[in-house]
Amino acid sequence: MSRQIHIGREIRRRLEASDISKKDFAEALCCERNSLYYIFEQPSIDIHRLLKISKILRFDFLSLYREAEGTTPSAPARHLGMVPLHGEDISDFLAAHPDATIIDL
Repeated sequence: MSRQIHIGREIRRRLEASDISKKDFAEALCCERNSLYYIFEQPSIDIHRLLKISKILRFDFLSLYREAEGTTPSAPARHLGMVPLHGEDISDFLAAHPDATIIDL
């Protein structure tokens, strides 16, 4: 049996534990600061927005769902949104991590 994840609360908790202000977080999400409170109240969220939030807060929120289901993440999933790459860095990264998956956000 899996436990329920209230993703809005989890996002709020991670944001408050980070050094990112609500103002900066809202700007990174391209939304108004007041919209954050709507996000915090939601028990679910669009996957694309969650991936963007994962990247901003440097935390794989999908891991919460995997843990709740009792599944083990693959190597690329553990690093989702954690390694910003540009240009030649991508080739170097892939050479060092052949099992990685690149996701363009």
